[in-house]
Amino acid sequence: MIRGMNHVSMIALATAVSVGAASAQDATTDASEEQVGVDRIIVTADRRARSLQEVPIAVTALSDQFIRDEGVADLEDLANVTPALSIQRYFKGAPQIFLRGIGSNERGAGGDPSVGIFIDDVYVGRAASAEFDYVNIERIEVLRGPQGALYGKNVVGGAINVITQTPSADFSSDIEVTIGNYNALHMRGSVNGALRDNVYANLAFGSRRRDGYIENAFTGTDLNDEDSQTIRGQVLFDGGDRSLRLSADYNRDRAGGLGRETEGFLFAAASPDRYVVEQDIDGSEFRDVWGVSAHARSDTAWGEFLSISAYRAADSDHLFDLDGLSPATTNLSAAQTISEEADQFSQEFRLTSTPSERLDTVLGLYYFWEDVDRLTGTIVNGNNGANDQLNTTNSYAAFGHLSWAFNDRWALALGGRYTFEEKDHQNTRLALGQELRPTGDPSEIVFAGDVSESWSNFSPQATLEFQATDDLFLFGTVSRGFKSGGFSEQPTTLIAAETPTDQETATNFELGAKSTWFDDRLLLNAALFYIDYEDLQVSQLVPDPNDPNSPGVTVLRNAATATSQGLELEFSATPWENVSVTGHYAYVDATYDEFIDGAGRDNSGNQLTRHPKHQGFVAVETWRDLANGDRLSARLSASAQSEVFIDPENNPIARLDPFELVNLRLAYEWDGGPEVALWARNLFDTYYEQHAIDLPANSAGRAAVVGEPLTFGVQLRWRTGG
Repeated sequence: MIRGMNHVSMIALATAVSVGAASAQDATTDASEEQVGVDRIIVTADRRARSLQEVPIAVTALSDQFIRDEGVADLEDLANVTPALSIQRYFKGAPQIFLRGIGSNERGAGGDPSVGIFIDDVYVGRAASAEFDYVNIERIEVLRGPQGALYGKNVVGGAINVITQTPSADFSSDIEVTIGNYNALHMRGSVNGALRDNVYANLAFGSRRRDGYIENAFTGTDLNDEDSQTIRGQVLFDGGDRSLRLSADYNRDRAGGLGRETEGFLFAAASPDRYVVEQDIDGSEFRDVWGVSAHARSDTAWGEFLSISAYRAADSDHLFDLDGLSPATTNLSAAQTISEEADQFSQEFRLTSTPSERLDTVLGLYYFWEDVDRLTGTIVNGNNGANDQLNTTNSYAAFGHLSWAFNDRWALALGGRYTFEEKDHQNTRLALGQELRPTGDPSEIVFAGDVSESWSNFSPQATLEFQATDDLFLFGTVSRGFKSGGFSEQPTTLIAAETPTDQETATNFELGAKSTWFDDRLLLNAALFYIDYEDLQVSQLVPDPNDPNSPGVTVLRNAATATSQGLELEFSATPWENVSVTGHYAYVDATYDEFIDGAGRDNSGNQLTRHPKHQGFVAVETWRDLANGDRLSARLSASAQSEVFIDPENNPIARLDPFELVNLRLAYEWDGGPEVALWARNLFDTYYEQHAIDLPANSAGRAAVVGEPLTFGVQLRWRTGG
């Protein structure tokens, strides 16, 4: 915890400034409005370009400028500045995303995320593809609650849409270099301009390198390092009433091993230093992700017709020490390898009516195909096992949304989505002797499961909007969400391999208010929600019946019913000249209403896993424009969250403790020239944990991934044009 400040005081700090979220961070603004106080943010969350204060959705929008100033580099950073969003991650290729308490830690080939990641409206199906460097980003929109009537792929918990910069005619360039401790070297760059008349392009790159901050005393290697490169290019053919935007991106990761801090075992950890481990395997993480897409737009007599065609692929290999224990301390030695190849294709057709004062409609058709080949292998004291999974998904959907304004104050929106999804799944259990890869010997096969299953669902939505005054917008929503059934990653029997989980559904009841105060010097938004879940899918680490010494196997099952209810508050304010304050607070009470797990334990009433009950964020920025045109600025921000349970039993040892993080940035920008900034993240060097697992082989212990300690450095940025 932060010295001199505990969790309660951090939450009090966030709420004392009116509590709220980073939604009003200088995202795209309406240039036609004279700005007095905070900016009016323009978003496309409901497929219309309009002010955030007029959109009947609980949505947070983060601009590229905010992302840079706050140092948001990955999904975990995004969660710190977004209400009701939680990210658990034990290596970069396996983020577990939760919104309003609902998410999934299922990694298998036959499972789906509850929260969808989209890049320019293209759904990203696999967790291994969800992490990438935020280069050339216009903004990120986080939509909370079920989304289906407006989005191509159905998502039951919410959507994170990363919107990149569209090529334009004006030439501009942006170069950024950051150096820091742990030999960190981060670079970003982009260039934009016209290739010829009505043909525009941009090209962006990013590179992140940093030594590890965990020392493996057993091997002498530094773990938890970073080594990734990203490149993204786009070409826009703009014909006025029609256009074609072609995009391509590639991300490469070559990180080293992952250090796991052990705690609570019957035997003591080898070192009292929480940033030192003793594990016999360093591990590695290799990841290659790429994609191409085509956005074809045409203005018709019925409105704007949009076709989005996309192909994405991901190839990843991970090897990590599963238990994080020194062979000198215990006789347990466990490692896991995960190798995955995933390909996906999606096609969306969308017709958006020409904006009118009374009636707006959106109609869409969607197809999604995904093929996943995944091998999960585990070796424990020389006894190996693996599950070789093949899964093919075909998903078809039709969706529509109609908004009718009765008058200048009242409007009713109705929407719905029909989805049919089919999965062909194979899961072969292998006994591999001393190898972590199959050799093709038929004697390796313990069982081979082969099954097909399909699911269908209709999800309606209704929203009533009321523009009470020019400064107060109210809405109420009832919506349904759906996630198809799936298959366990590591079944230990043929029956388990061929038994799918049921589809998961959610009914969301929500009341929202968006308001402005004091001549637009304060934006204050609030949302109350109640979500009823049926057949919630839960991935659980359980003992392996074939090997009592194993750290366990992952199984997917339905947890009967669950409820998530809570409050989200977001604000952005300019209380004084040259001072801005933004922040959020989220209270999420998410519990299992009825859940008796496979071991016969009654988890009813327990808190859902991987999500805190309380979250808060506040950022204060001040700046001074000097007489020579230069600008000096300072930014201080803090985020906090309450405890997180990592298993449905809410075992006290199996939890992440509350923590608070503070960041600082001081910058000097020359008029029309470069900007230099000094920065520090985790300013008070707070010890915290990103992720943990309890090990069924010893229910009194767990292995945790430790978050980054204090990091600091200097950043130089040079922009021209634009």
